[in-house]
Amino acid sequence: MADRDDNASVHGDERALAGLYELRARVLARKRAVDDELAQATRVLDRVKAGSLSVALELETIHVTIANFCALVDRRAMNRSPIHRLPAELYSHVFSHVVNPGDLVCLPSFVLASVCRRWRALVISTPALWTNVHLDFIQRLDYAADFVQTLLDRAGNLPLLVQLEVPLVIDAATMMVIENSVPRAIMRAAVLQIGHQTIYAGVQQDVSLEESIFKFLQLPTPHLQELRIVGNCVQDGGRLLPAAPLLRSVGLVGYMFRCLSPEAFRHVRDLELRFQSLPDLAVLNTAAPGLQRMSLYCSVRLPQTPIPMPSPAIFACLYELDVADLRLLSRFTSDSLPVLTRLIISSDMAENDIALTLPSMPSLRYTKIRKSRYKPSFFLFLQRERVETLVLSEVSNLGDLWADWLLPEHIASLPRLRSLTIEANGFETAELVQRFVELLDARAALRHGDSATSPFVPLDVTLRGTAFPRWLVPRLEASVARVVYVEEHLGHVPSSFGDDVA
Repeated sequence: MADRDDNASVHGDERALAGLYELRARVLARKRAVDDELAQATRVLDRVKAGSLSVALELETIHVTIANFCALVDRRAMNRSPIHRLPAELYSHVFSHVVNPGDLVCLPSFVLASVCRRWRALVISTPALWTNVHLDFIQRLDYAADFVQTLLDRAGNLPLLVQLEVPLVIDAATMMVIENSVPRAIMRAAVLQIGHQTIYAGVQQDVSLEESIFKFLQLPTPHLQELRIVGNCVQDGGRLLPAAPLLRSVGLVGYMFRCLSPEAFRHVRDLELRFQSLPDLAVLNTAAPGLQRMSLYCSVRLPQTPIPMPSPAIFACLYELDVADLRLLSRFTSDSLPVLTRLIISSDMAENDIALTLPSMPSLRYTKIRKSRYKPSFFLFLQRERVETLVLSEVSNLGDLWADWLLPEHIASLPRLRSLTIEANGFETAELVQRFVELLDARAALRHGDSATSPFVPLDVTLRGTAFPRWLVPRLEASVARVVYVEEHLGHVPSSFGDDVA
């Protein structure tokens, strides 16, 4: 009985093993079929890849053919039109004049790039045509960030000329747009101009720094050479622009001098201050010891009773000074201007200005009075015997000047005068012409009276845009070394002058 059970078990195992072998055989058969299909698919894929590569090569050949054909068309066009025969260097030179570096509007570059394929390629490949950035956040905010990024990319590594028009108080939405565009431009700026719509002269507005454009002046400005602000001061703005190693020129209109860090002025050579109170000259001199040119159109209140002058501020490098009036000039101490050679005064002189104490100015050689009305205080300058050039521009009431200059106590003034220029006004009547001729004759007589010892030098006279009769110029040439007559911006010219003038 046991033997029969063992045999049955063996036969069962053999049948099971046979079934497994049969299953393996079927699986192997399916695998061979799949491998055959895979091999066939691989061959098809290889053929497809080869076809794709062939098509890509054919497409590249077509692209080259199209490019060559376009170049051929361009060459044919160049042969037909003279303008297309110009070399790329000449195009770039012409484009540089269209996009004036002094004009802070960048639209001409985009216009030039839209003319044709060749112009577009030349304009985009010329970084100097993309350095002008003008952003008006008062009128328009759209695409400011994209606009700035485009200019930064196309300008390469060149510094920028940046002009910003912004409201005094910037709302949150506008500030977000500005924060996404302005910082990169300011950090790349060589010239930066900031303007407000309305200016309140010398007044600090109740606006926090975080709400104004000036907060971005806390950023590094390693390329900044020129800064001009036409705007108003804000709160907490006394340490702005902490480091500007290349800054050479600063113009502040309304924005007060004290609102910027003194360190910013360390290397400044040109300074213009307008519509603000006159700063302490000693502080200004300490902040900008290398000043060479300065323009002051500031308000100054003179006390009713004399007060001690501030500690001397010697501007050792200042050679040109442009002031609004003599009161501003009187705020300099006697030895403040040792090397000043050019002095410009641009408004009326008051009658009581003659009592002001002015600095000595031992090196003064050039004096210009403009947009003024002659007053007797003018002769404060006629005592500067070393003045060699005198320019009278848009000065009215010149007849009184010629009459006063002819006085015995004044006729010998300015013996070293070499050049006298009169611009825009004067000689509306025959009497004015007569007085001027008499003045020149009297000076010539002094010069020739004792030629060996006379301090007088030959005089050049320039008449620009005046009503002096041209036919009478030869009469002046008898008394002076040379007469330059320029007809421009002429006003009323008298219809006739009497022969007695000659």
